[in-house]
Amino acid sequence: MKSVLFISLILLSSCISRHPDYSDLQIETFKTSIINNKDIHSYKDYSEYIINGESAYDILPYALRMKEVYPDGYCSFFRGFLKVNNKGEYDIHSILKLQKPEQDLLIFYLEEGAKKGSILCIDELIELYEQEIYFKKNTKKLDSLRFVADSLTTDSLENPKFK
Repeated sequence: MKSVLFISLILLSSCISRHPDYSDLQIETFKTSIINNKDIHSYKDYSEYIINGESAYDILPYALRMKEVYPDGYCSFFRGFLKVNNKGEYDIHSILKLQKPEQDLLIFYLEEGAKKGSILCIDELIELYEQEIYFKKNTKKLDSLRFVADSLTTDSLENPKFK
């Protein structure tokens, strides 16, 4: 019985972590739906596909397109931009390697996403403040961000936006 349970667990975990296998036609359909309709489900599927193997360059224009209807798009742009400028690896510290106008733009996008309720953007800002990356130490701002993150997390558990 234990071996059957163990094998089932392994099979389940391999299915969850697997790269989605989309056809070229499906990928093009996602892109078209994102551009023409700002379709959240297509964006989620496409961004998962990109994160799991394709170039981070590919997500940037779609993240910008989606940011108004899906605030996590701001964070996708932030992470994708850092990944592109850091040899394909995401490292939050790599923001310091960018020129000041690029840093400012990325921070602006995180702050805009945070204002629109993106927990991903808030989490990135918290990390930046905690590690004093880009920002100087500001305990009040950090506490405020943590409070908002906690309230958003509690709210999303009680009232999920997307199914």
